[in-house]
Amino acid sequence: MGSQCSQCQTCQKREEQVVVLSEIRQQSSQNMNQYSQQPPEEENDESSLSKGIELRKNTNLEQKYQSEAPIPTPIVTPAIAPTQLVTFSAQIQQPQLTQESQNDPSIFKKDGMDKRNQEDLNQDEVNKQGPREKRPKYVFKSGAIYEGEWIGNMRDGFGIQIWSDGAKYEGEWKANQANGRGKFWHVDGDYYEGEWKNDRANGVGKYIHADGAQFEGEWLEDLQHGQGREFWADNSKYEGEYRQGKKQGFGAYQWADGSTYKGMWNDNKLNGFGVYIWPDGRVR
Repeated sequence: MGSQCSQCQTCQKREEQVVVLSEIRQQSSQNMNQYSQQPPEEENDESSLSKGIELRKNTNLEQKYQSEAPIPTPIVTPAIAPTQLVTFSAQIQQPQLTQESQNDPSIFKKDGMDKRNQEDLNQDEVNKQGPREKRPKYVFKSGAIYEGEWIGNMRDGFGIQIWSDGAKYEGEWKANQANGRGKFWHVDGDYYEGEWKNDRANGVGKYIHADGAQFEGEWLEDLQHGQGREFWADNSKYEGEYRQGKKQGFGAYQWADGSTYKGMWNDNKLNGFGVYIWPDGRVR
């Protein structure tokens, strides 16, 4: 029984060892199952060291290229100043006006060909018969003297007439009136030279004032009408449109001090859209 008990103890130890070994295997199998469900284990130290060395090399190369690359110059955008309204203390000058620009009737109405010639038109019965012929000087009842061509008792063709106060016309005539091209001197020294129709300036002509001011351009019934240019003795000048003897429409004016205006006009005045430039370059 004693030997039997001895064998039983041995068997018992063996059984215990089997149980322990079985538990170990079972535990190991459970661990394996857990590891298969977890993310892969980190690389060993040797692999990590190799990758760290390679990463450091790449980092060093990147830093080297970055240090050698040119540094871009930053673009500086200038600040835009806010728009401000500027008020100039200087006043815009008013343009000069000749007697024609002011539509003064004293030039053409009192001293013009149409009024002067009326005194002599009806003194005799009109006779249009006969050829055109040049005759000696003829004195009218008004005291005016005519020398030139006639048809019947009408001045027709080229002729010169001088009035008793010194006014004078030299040019073409038709049916007792200035028609065609001619030149008329006023008693004050002004004169007009250009185209005429029925004793009035019509068409293109030039008016020169005794003080040096002048107008060149288009005329209608003794008035500036259409395109024209005016000049003054102080070097001021205007070029643009006229209507019924006045600056009207688009025109450019330059003052003696160099300031200029380009824009719209009405009744001889700056009116509407335009640009005014002072001598120092300021623009309004």
